Amino acid sequence: MITGITEIVLLDIIGVAFAGVGLIFAGGTLFWKKRQIINQFSEKLDQEKNRFEREISSRVNSKVDIIYEEIKRNFTEIYHYVASEEAKILPLVKSFQEIKNQAETLFNNLQ
Repeated sequence: MITGITEIVLLDIIGVAFAGVGLIFAGGTLFWKKRQIINQFSEKLDQEKNRFEREISSRVNSKVDIIYEEIKRNFTEIYHYVASEEAKILPLVKSFQEIKNQAETLFNNLQ
């Protein structure tokens, strides 16, 4: 009877020891896997962030290019009008400068 109880206690102790070693091994494995999963998740998140930034940048640049083209197309007539008016006014501005210079010369001669 004592040998039977001793045998059962010894088996219980050995079983608990193996279970403890198994739990330590399983815990270590889970901890290591957790680190690995977190690292993989972090890397994937960084990759997706970079892809997202490139995609958004591309779309925004495309939209801005379209806006600039529309502005250019809408203001082309105005640019031509301003250029033609400038060509008409430029001789008058030159004449005004000549008259101003002559007036300053005359004024300086009077003093």
